Amino acid sequence: MLDLIVLDKNGRPVTDLKPEELRLVENKVEQKIKSLSPARERLTIGLFFDISGSRRADKSIDEETRLATEFLHSIWHEGDTAFVLAFSNEMHVAAQPSQKLEDVDEGLRKISEAAYWGPTALYDALCLALTPEKLAGTPGRKVYVVFSDFEDNSSRNKAENVLDVARKGGVSIFPVILSEGFGGGYSKRIEKRSREQALKIADESGGEVLIPESHKQLGQIFQRLTADLESAYRIIYLPSTPSSQDKGKRGRLKLQTTRAGVEILYPKD
Repeated sequence: MLDLIVLDKNGRPVTDLKPEELRLVENKVEQKIKSLSPARERLTIGLFFDISGSRRADKSIDEETRLATEFLHSIWHEGDTAFVLAFSNEMHVAAQPSQKLEDVDEGLRKISEAAYWGPTALYDALCLALTPEKLAGTPGRKVYVVFSDFEDNSSRNKAENVLDVARKGGVSIFPVILSEGFGGGYSKRIEKRSREQALKIADESGGEVLIPESHKQLGQIFQRLTADLESAYRIIYLPSTPSSQDKGKRGRLKLQTTRAGVEILYPKD
C-alpha cells in the first residue's frame, strides 16, 4: 500500500485521479498499480508547538491555537484521535491522545498560556512521540503538524533519526515554519539550514512544508492543511522488485502523473 496526497496547482484537492494517470517505480522497476481509491481513514493527528526561548516574542500564539482548534473541528470524524505537545529542551504533554475534541481544545488553550523558555530540542520531541512501539498498533493515517522555526540547538537526535522513526511508525510530518514574522531572529544561514531539514523530513515522510510570512497568512496555511487531509488516496500495487517480495520491505519509490498541474505528496521509502 502507498498513501498519497493529490493537489492541483492552486492547492485544492484533486478528487478524480485515475490509476492510468499514475506511474509508480520502486528501486527503478515499474510496479503494477492494482487499485487507486480515496482514503479518508481514521486519523491520528499530533499538534506540536515550539515553546523555546526563540519563540517568546511570538505575538500570534492566540491566533495559531484558535485556528488550530477550528481546523481540528472542521476535519474531525468519529473515531479520530488527536493530541497536543509543547517542547523546548523538554517535552510537555498538553493533551494526551483522545477521541474527545473537548480534551484537545483544552490542550490548545494551555499552549496559548505557556511560558516560553530554554533551548530547542525539536528532534528529541518528535522521536519520543514517534516511538514505533507506540504507533505500531494504531490503525489509520497518522499526521504530525509541527509549529516551529525548525531550528534545533539541543537535541541528541538528528533529522535522520526522526525520518527513521517516522518511516517505522507510518507518520507524515507537516512542518509549519514560524520564523521572522513570528518572533524568530536567526541568521539567514541558520534559517536556510532549518528550512532544508524541514523540507527533507516532510518530503521523505509524505508531508509538506508550509511557511506563513506573517500572521495574516495563518488562515491560508490551515486551509492548505485541510486540503492536504481531504485529498488523500491509497494505491494498492503488486511489487515486482525481488527485494520487496523476499524481505517484506519497500524500496525507494518514485511516483509520477501524466496529468498536468498536479502535485503529489507521498512517503519516498
